[in-house]
Amino acid sequence: MSRGELMEKLRLKDRRHFGMNNLQPALAAGLIEMTIPDKPRSSKQKYRLTTKGRQAERLQEYRMEEKGRQELFGKNGGAQ
Repeated sequence: MSRGELMEKLRLKDRRHFGMNNLQPALAAGLIEMTIPDKPRSSKQKYRLTTKGRQAERLQEYRMEEKGRQELFGKNGGAQ
């Protein structure tokens, strides 16, 4: 995804804020990587999830599902 596509998906508008607070930390944490790492300012630059990023995404999805189950059935899963 391009920087603009990422910002749109996350519903963020401020390009500088997005770069400093979202994009750079995700790159530093190894969650995403550049498709053209030797040209970070390329107009064709895109980003993709790394293996670590895909694992974090699956963990986040699991947590959201678990939260939904807890809201629906209570903390103990509906057991009496």
